[in-house]
Amino acid sequence: MRVGIDYLPATSHWPGVGRYARELVRALVALEDRPDVRLFDVGRAPRDVDVRALGLPFGDPRVRRVTRNWSRRTLPFLARIGLDGARILGSVDVFHHVHAPGPPVRRARQVMALAELPPRGSLAEHTLADRARAMDALVVFCTDWRLRAADQLGVPLARIHVTSVGCEHWRRTLAEIPPPDDPPVVLVLGATRPERHPLAVLRGFERLRERIPARLLFVGRTGGAEAEFRAALERSPHVAHVARVTEPREADLPGLVARASVLVHLDPQAGTPVTPLEALRMGLPVVASRNPCFAEALQDVATLVDAAEVVREPDLLATALEKAIASRSDGLAEAVRAAHARAWSWERCARETLAVWHAVARA
Repeated sequence: MRVGIDYLPATSHWPGVGRYARELVRALVALEDRPDVRLFDVGRAPRDVDVRALGLPFGDPRVRRVTRNWSRRTLPFLARIGLDGARILGSVDVFHHVHAPGPPVRRARQVMALAELPPRGSLAEHTLADRARAMDALVVFCTDWRLRAADQLGVPLARIHVTSVGCEHWRRTLAEIPPPDDPPVVLVLGATRPERHPLAVLRGFERLRERIPARLLFVGRTGGAEAEFRAALERSPHVAHVARVTEPREADLPGLVARASVLVHLDPQAGTPVTPLEALRMGLPVVASRNPCFAEALQDVATLVDAAEVVREPDLLATALEKAIASRSDGLAEAVRAAHARAWSWERCARETLAVWHAVARA
């Protein structure tokens, strides 16, 4: 079997879909029973990811990367004249789209990974539904999303498969895990989007500061709640203990996570548990939204809170943070967290995805 993978996000985008594509391929090419792999690295996005982070074997005839600096806007036209994504790769049996805006493919079976769903009734939902129904299979990352995708996009359940994700990519960059900072750091990763409730995190941190010394570190690009968050921060009596990093460097993130005392990850709509699992892999306590995706993956190893409740009652989040920080120095609890996360490997993700490709190819 020959598999094509949309690889441009892997070479041009560090987090999110880029990390998924990069780590899936890194694990896939290490498998002895892997298929032939063709990487569709076509587009004009700057290739900002260091080639060493890709983990591709040198000189392996079963791994071919096709790089073209063509505008992706030209790909539908090229497909109409017979040069679709599969043909550009030299023909493949299955093409794996790592997100919805993938290249047109007409000469192969198609699988699409799905980690985001647009608002119901929106034009984006209509567009995604059309795209999803054209696929031979969808891949999602928790059981709840399998049901949600079937209901919202009109795709039969039999065509939606659940695979795991991995979380060892940051841990492998550290020779040793450094000790946590003192005073303890409450870490938030990701853009300041409204659904992540950055203002509620700030309010909970303010209550926490009334109990113990601590620092709050927000790391992520500006989002729709940035202005409100900045205004509240300027008025906060604890502004001197809050730091904001809006242009994070990928190389810095493993160390920031390892030296923190707790990760707060409020994301009620998350479609993948990668970020909290990354923290657990470092032994870090996690306080996260009580959503089905996190509940399934994190189980009782993390503290799950209702996002709406912590918005109304900052003391609830403060209490959860205080308990998590206290457990940071518990060696047994740290070992349990890391052991739980080790079960979520990119090798496991690659093998489960490979099983989906085989099923699609046989259909």
